[in-house]
Amino acid sequence: MKKGFLVAGFLILIGALLIWVGSRRPIQIISSEGTRVVSTRTWNVSRVLAQAGFSLGERDTVVPGLDKLTGWQNPVFINRASQVRIVDVVRGLDISIPSRERIPANLLLEAGLRLYPGDLVLLDGQSIPIHEPLPYQPVYSLQVIPAQKLVVSVDDRLLETYSTLPSLGQALWAAGYPLRAADRVSENLKKPLSFLKTIIIQPAQTIKIITADQRITSLVVGSTTGQALNDAGVSLQGLDYSIPAENDPLPANGKIQVVRVQEDIALSQVIIPYESESIQDSQTELGQVRIIEQGEYGLKVSRERIRFENGLEVSRQIEAEWVAAEPKTELLGIGTKITLKTIDTPSGTLEYWRAITAVATSYSPCNLGNDTCNNTTASGMELRRGVIAVSCSLYSSLRGMQVYIPGYGKAVIADCGGGIAGAFWVDLGFSDADYETWHGAVTVYFLPPVPAYIPYELQ
Repeated sequence: MKKGFLVAGFLILIGALLIWVGSRRPIQIISSEGTRVVSTRTWNVSRVLAQAGFSLGERDTVVPGLDKLTGWQNPVFINRASQVRIVDVVRGLDISIPSRERIPANLLLEAGLRLYPGDLVLLDGQSIPIHEPLPYQPVYSLQVIPAQKLVVSVDDRLLETYSTLPSLGQALWAAGYPLRAADRVSENLKKPLSFLKTIIIQPAQTIKIITADQRITSLVVGSTTGQALNDAGVSLQGLDYSIPAENDPLPANGKIQVVRVQEDIALSQVIIPYESESIQDSQTELGQVRIIEQGEYGLKVSRERIRFENGLEVSRQIEAEWVAAEPKTELLGIGTKITLKTIDTPSGTLEYWRAITAVATSYSPCNLGNDTCNNTTASGMELRRGVIAVSCSLYSSLRGMQVYIPGYGKAVIADCGGGIAGAFWVDLGFSDADYETWHGAVTVYFLPPVPAYIPYELQ
């Protein structure tokens, strides 16, 4: 019996030893610093942590709680609190709080700060995402830079943006407004955002400007043609004009034509012919003409305005005309002085007082140019050699005058005919027996006596 108790006791001892040896197990302790594994036989969380050498701060939390059992191999979680300093220079804040929170946005909420769109949060001077957990640090230093609200007006559309960048130009670029050099902004791009509320952006447009000698493509700002030309550095001077006009809106096709206008003043001169006046001149020989007073041309001047567009003449307009010099009438002396001259003829020397070049033809009683014969003349004299005819328009003035015609002889004007237009004409008379055909120029010498009245045709 005693032996049985000894065996039972031994077995119990062996079993207890085995239980004691088998109760040691690994426990994971997961904390903000990382994960540690400890081998322990204790079941109390507080003792496990003490055995592992963990000390807890006032705000640190443990899961399961310190008075709980660890279970067989359940992990223990330690969430340590950090000291968080939060600085907001703009709002004048500098506070420190202990917190187990790791997400920056939540940390700021614990400190009583709300973030707005565009606000910037810095950790030790470096920008961080506000909704992503921070790696554990015993101490955090967070800086909040509030974003400035900016209202941007572009093409009559109002857009809002927020930025923490120091200048307007940087804020616009970051917000997706890549400005071009020609774009017009209502404020200086270097100006701090804190001084700005609303800005106006006028985007530049691409305009083609066509002149007489070049094509210019330019980015311009403005609502009228004149403003666009000014932005492009193209000026209208004097009479220049543009299509569309300066005050017209910018054309839909983006093309502006510039017309360069130049006006010249030209003086032109026109000669005014002078007139001639004739008087009888007893000092000048009959048949001669003497200039008593020299005629002078007049001068008329015109002032003309000539318009050129792009180098091409488009119009001329006479603005004024005046006579710079009046013409002076020429005074001619028609000679009336009778001077007897002589001519040698086969029958001797003859005196004459006038010589006229004439066109001569010939006729006889049966050579009248028709089918009849007639030897009676206008004067009643018989048609024969020595009787000549002139045109009927001159006959009354020259009737009965004695003449000498070389190759024909002496004759008297005693008949008339149709004549030859534009010429002094004589028709030399013959009888049918001695008829000669004449056709050509002759000189007719008028013999004395000199008539009291000398017809105009002989002057």
